Amino acid sequence: MLRIAIADTEEMAKEIVFALRMIYQEDFVFHYYTKLSQLNKDQQEYNFQVVFLHGKFDTARVHSAFVEQHMNRLIV
Repeated sequence: MLRIAIADTEEMAKEIVFALRMIYQEDFVFHYYTKLSQLNKDQQEYNFQVVFLHGKFDTARVHSAFVEQHMNRLIV
């Protein structure tokens, strides 16, 4: 089962999930976050395979916490 994290607006999260249901035939679970701190806590427990991040999170600090430490993860 694919594990997905979405850190974006609620409206965008709904659109992402709707699109994924249209194109992805397998089961998946997703978690929606409004705060990166909560995503950071949960990423150890859930081991997300795909993470959708809002453009405002495109910073060096976020890159080091969510990308560099998880090189097998797809970041969108």
